[in-house]
Amino acid sequence: EDIALPVFGGRVLLKDLLYKDILSPSRSLRLSIDVDAVDLTEVSVGLGLPKFSGSLTATIPKVSFTGRSLLTEGEVDMELFGGEMRVKEISIHNIFSPVASLKSTIELREIDLGRLTHTFELGHMSGILQGYFKDLVITQGEPESLDAQIETVKRRGVSQRISVEALEKISILGTGVSASILSSGIYRLFKEYRYAKMGFKCSLKNDKFVLIGIEVEGNKGYLVKGGLLPPKVNVI
Repeated sequence: EDIALPVFGGRVLLKDLLYKDILSPSRSLRLSIDVDAVDLTEVSVGLGLPKFSGSLTATIPKVSFTGRSLLTEGEVDMELFGGEMRVKEISIHNIFSPVASLKSTIELREIDLGRLTHTFELGHMSGILQGYFKDLVITQGEPESLDAQIETVKRRGVSQRISVEALEKISILGTGVSASILSSGIYRLFKEYRYAKMGFKCSLKNDKFVLIGIEVEGNKGYLVKGGLLPPKVNVI
C-alpha cells in the first residue's frame, strides 16, 4: 500500500513499493515518490540553517535501490528566494560506505539576489540570478567535480546594485585580497554601486578548480562589470 508521511508541514507519499532481500547485499528496492508543499522555513530551522522561506515539491516516478547505489528519474522543485531551484538526475553511490557520493544537476531560475544575500549575510546585492551546476558530484560532504555557470539577468523594474561589503567579499574570491580602495579617497562616499553584469563560470575536476568571470575581454575576466552610469566599479 501507499505510505503517506507528514514532513515539515507537507507530505511525502511513497507509492508502488516493491522490495526483495532488503537486508542482504543483493537487496533490491523500487518505488515512486511524490512530495507536496513541504515548508522550507521549517526545513531550514530543523536543519539548523539560516531561516528562509519557500516550498518544495517533487515527482520522482522511479527510484531504484540496488546493492549500494540509488538511482532516480524525475526532479525536485523548490520555490525559494522568489525563484525556483530544480534538482534532477539524482543518484547516490556507495550509500553505506564512508566515501558515499551524491551526483545531480541543479538549475536556478529567477532567484531574487536581495532575498538570497539578506538570508546568508553576504552583503546586499539586488538583481535576478540564474544558472546551473551540471555533473555535480559530492563525496564525503566535499565537492569532487562540477561544471557551473551563475549570472545575473536584467529584468524590467529590478535594480542592479551591490554594496561595498559584498564587493569586498567578491574581490577576495577573484584576487585573493580585499578591495581596500573602496574604503579610501572619494570611494568612501559610496555605500553601493551599480553593475551591468555579475557572475562566473567554473569547473572542478581532478582537484583542479578553474574560475573565470562571466564576461571576458582580452585577458580580463569580469566577476562584476560596472554599469553605464556612475557610481560603478568592476571586479576583475
